Amino acid sequence: QGSLILDGARYGISRQRLAKGTTIWSGNRSLPFDVLIPAGAELVVEAGSQIRFNREDLAFSGVSPRATELTVDGLLKIAGTGASPVLLTIDSESLDDLWFGLHLSSGGSIDADFMRLSQAGVAVFGEVSQGGRFRIADSQMHRLSSGLRLNLFGSATVDRSEFNAVATQAVEVSGTGTLLMRETVISSNGREGVLINNAQLQAVEVEIIDNGILDPEDPRSGLVALGGRGQQIEIRDSEISDNRAGGLDLSAWEGRLALSQSRLTGNRGDGIKVAAAERVVFEDLE
Repeated sequence: QGSLILDGARYGISRQRLAKGTTIWSGNRSLPFDVLIPAGAELVVEAGSQIRFNREDLAFSGVSPRATELTVDGLLKIAGTGASPVLLTIDSESLDDLWFGLHLSSGGSIDADFMRLSQAGVAVFGEVSQGGRFRIADSQMHRLSSGLRLNLFGSATVDRSEFNAVATQAVEVSGTGTLLMRETVISSNGREGVLINNAQLQAVEVEIIDNGILDPEDPRSGLVALGGRGQQIEIRDSEISDNRAGGLDLSAWEGRLALSQSRLTGNRGDGIKVAAAERVVFEDLE
């Protein structure tokens, strides 16, 4: 395979499909079109890197032919540090421009530390399969149309991360798998902070605060859960407060609920609404 080198080109050397094996990115990169990490390939983005995505997909391909995305069929590893996080954002100075986001395909995996992801249509969307992996830690998702939008058949983990200024739901998961969130803040988002559709949730030391702010005529709750027969939501040592509708809206949740050592205050609707749950356990609530 040969290479095409364009002297003085704005985007340098780029390829849409990465080679099998390990590719390492460092420094600053501008991506003019969709990039695919195929099965059997690994992309490592080193600490301090800035990856900027073109507003328009010049290859006119992918899930959104008009916007640039990074598709993960293999493994994406974001290796940021506290001193040198990795930035994924739009290649534009306009606050109104968006790139599309990270697309996780069935069988693909994302493992991210100290990632700063902003100005995307969706932070991460797709499927977490039983053979795949999804983990983000010490990361920030900010100024997005949508946050996490995952169909879970395996498990997904979010640790010590922040979601804010998301126009719609900050975290939306469906499927039969489990989302584990620890020490994570979900605040000041347009619609629900967390929307669960049948999936399981374990939330420990999570703050879900001041969500549902997009439309005063259509306020939303901090956490809403639907379906879930045979599934469980467990929340402990957490705060769910000051959301524009209720705190926990589980009126359509049919699974089990365990809520302990948590604070639910200042929500403009009911703190907790439960109607059809299989089993409910409350312990040490404020």
